[in-house]
Amino acid sequence: MELEAATKYDAGKFLHALKSDNNEYVYIAINRLVECFNNKKLRVKALKELQPFLKNENQKIADAAAFAVDILSENYKSPYIVKLADGSMIFTLFNNYSDYGSQNVIWRIKDNVLKEYLSFSTPSMYVKKMIPSPNQKLVAILTGSNKSNFVQISNIEEGRVSPELIESARVKYGAQQELDTWIRTDHENYSYADKIVWKDNDTLAFEGSLAYQNTEIIENVTVTYQFSKKIIEVKELN
Repeated sequence: MELEAATKYDAGKFLHALKSDNNEYVYIAINRLVECFNNKKLRVKALKELQPFLKNENQKIADAAAFAVDILSENYKSPYIVKLADGSMIFTLFNNYSDYGSQNVIWRIKDNVLKEYLSFSTPSMYVKKMIPSPNQKLVAILTGSNKSNFVQISNIEEGRVSPELIESARVKYGAQQELDTWIRTDHENYSYADKIVWKDNDTLAFEGSLAYQNTEIIENVTVTYQFSKKIIEVKELN
């Protein structure tokens, strides 16, 4: 059991960090200041302090500031924001943090209140993409490490999620082909997803590169998953 209370969010610490000569500290502080969204007084102060960074010569810092200002000013014009059918919005902080994606936390604004919606554990260290269905009721979430990809579908309004689809496809296809489908203890799959598209409002499709026997065997497949019926189909890529 954790006996110590969780550390309370301290906007003052991040406002102070904006004055640092260390670009990494500044970048982190800009992103973390988005979390003061629910406090109107702090939001106004953060918006004022962020203005000079919009024209920063460091493009990563300037982009982070533009995103933070977009959220805190309630403009919501950033392409990094996914707007859903229920009127809520989801996004990650630290956009393009690395070549692998953003931080592994998804935030949601609903009824003008910001909350942490979902976080991923290792090895899903980065959110690479969030792709809404055509009717914006479902969202395909691609996460990853520097070794593996993972795909999950979420109905955020109803709080329902699919199984992780790459490992599900790897196990199903491996069983069909009589391949070894042991799961690694670190849960890395050494497999990848590409060309993720919604075929309709309920069915997701993608091309998968599935690894077996510690990458000695690579199978290229197509995967389709019907969310409402929980049906996954895996076929050899022609």
